[in-house]
Amino acid sequence: MKSIHFIIFNLVLLIGICFSQNLIAQQLKVTPQKISTKVGETFEVSYSIDQAGNGSFNPPNLTDAFAVVSGPNQYSSSQWINGKMTSSMRFSYALKVVKTGNHELAGASFKTRKKIYKAPSVKVQAKKNPNIKQQQNTPKGVITSDELNQENSPDYFFKVEVDTDRVYIGQQMTAYYVIYSRYNLTNYNAQTAASLQGFWAQDISADRITPRDVSIGDKLYTRYVIKKYALFPQKTGQLEIDPMDITAQIKIPSQRRSRGFFSFSNSKQVELTSKAKTVSVFPLPTEGKPDNFNGAVGNFKLNVRPDKRESKVNEGITLSIGIIGSGNLKLVDAIKLDLDPEEWDVYEPTMEENIYEKNNVIMGSKSYDYLLVPLKEGSLTIPAIKYSYYNPSTEQYETKDAWPLTIKVAASDAILKPQAKKEDKDILDIKTEQASFSSKGNSTLPYLLLGGLYILPFIILPIVVSQKKKTDLEDADVIGRKRKQASDLAKKRLETAKGYMNASKKKEFYNEVIQTIWNYLEDRVNIPASELSKSNIASVLQKQNVQDKTITKLIDLIKYCEMAVFAPVADADKLDKTYNGAIDTIADIEEELA
Repeated sequence: MKSIHFIIFNLVLLIGICFSQNLIAQQLKVTPQKISTKVGETFEVSYSIDQAGNGSFNPPNLTDAFAVVSGPNQYSSSQWINGKMTSSMRFSYALKVVKTGNHELAGASFKTRKKIYKAPSVKVQAKKNPNIKQQQNTPKGVITSDELNQENSPDYFFKVEVDTDRVYIGQQMTAYYVIYSRYNLTNYNAQTAASLQGFWAQDISADRITPRDVSIGDKLYTRYVIKKYALFPQKTGQLEIDPMDITAQIKIPSQRRSRGFFSFSNSKQVELTSKAKTVSVFPLPTEGKPDNFNGAVGNFKLNVRPDKRESKVNEGITLSIGIIGSGNLKLVDAIKLDLDPEEWDVYEPTMEENIYEKNNVIMGSKSYDYLLVPLKEGSLTIPAIKYSYYNPSTEQYETKDAWPLTIKVAASDAILKPQAKKEDKDILDIKTEQASFSSKGNSTLPYLLLGGLYILPFIILPIVVSQKKKTDLEDADVIGRKRKQASDLAKKRLETAKGYMNASKKKEFYNEVIQTIWNYLEDRVNIPASELSKSNIASVLQKQNVQDKTITKLIDLIKYCEMAVFAPVADADKLDKTYNGAIDTIADIEEELA
């Protein structure tokens, strides 16, 4: 009897343990349950469930306080232990909070045929982020769940988004033409191009579209940025960013039942039109505007240098003025020099620019070379040069100053010597005639002349033979000769950069290397300055049979120099390494183009 009771007790205990384990397993867990973060910082939330079997995950209610960085990302695993299979599923989001306050992630659940498992709410406290002054490159105008309901919950749509809808005249803003689709986008074709009237625009679209999953309400969409423009408004008031018409190909899953690993889908062509986007453009403040302000808006640095500090009267010097930074560089005008006209002749400057996009921001450099001709001797002064611009980040006018320059000017070599008097000239002529007459009476000259002519061939012949051998050797070494010519060309172009290297002026050195490369490519392969982009350079050089490894070395060199100018680089102090690398790269291109 006791044995029967013992067996029943063990059975009940075993059933209870199994039941309790099943209860524990059948829960939708969330990690973490409390989060403290700052606005703009990314955090991860993970939902997991074990032994759930087949079912569907319903995401949490992502209010407008949250932005989806990625997700939901799904992971599943299964394993056999002691003849039993265990399985688990996990769903994770990378999120960030876009406004301060206490928020809640609620509503996540996992639904099976028999039951719905709900996850606890996640408490999120978001504090102000002092490092974020302006969310410049995060698109605004992303469609909300309210808009979605008003549009009858479309499965795909096309719209214009901007990183800000309130800017100053001349301030950069970024416009995105975006397709949202619940299905895969396989192709698209723009039917109309945006004219973007009222803006100076630069197309900064990526070479490849990178889709990104976003949640809108309770639906998951894939976001495709098909066009991206950097816009600089040229007039104040309400400006419209033009709509665009496109034809898109999307794949819609079929209602037919899938077989094994294969699923069926139908390709559908749809016509999509974006709505125009209105932005407000404000005039620049008049208070505090400097007299020398010429419309530059952004954040800039000023670099002023003469090619020499000593000259002579009527011998020109070149004064280079460089403007470096981010903003409406393309629209920046030349700086007017205030020089004394009695001391200097000033000629119209020549302009060079290197403008490109990095992380959606237009940046680069613009330089003006002025020819200055001193008109008198002494220590002549080029007054301090000032450059003023409006900085939208600080909402202030800012001015960069360059120190005054002193140029030492000596007398010109072109001053004529005083002419001799007529009496002195007559005496000189008489002495010359007497010397000529006396020399004719010297009988040893013919013999010396004949002896010299006799010996001359024996002196010249070895020299001629030696020079001929040297020339033959040089002609035979065609590759070596070509390499030397290419290296000499590269060194000549990099003379200014070498001067900066010797003076340990890092930023000026790296900027000069970039400028030299742009100028070389513009001259050598006829790439216009407006088309000097890394992708276009690679395409042009490939068509002219430049090797891929040489092109890669060139692009890497440009990227490194750009980083050294605008951001810290670990080995930026090794200027000689970059200088020698630039010489080798230009020489390689020159050889392969020849």
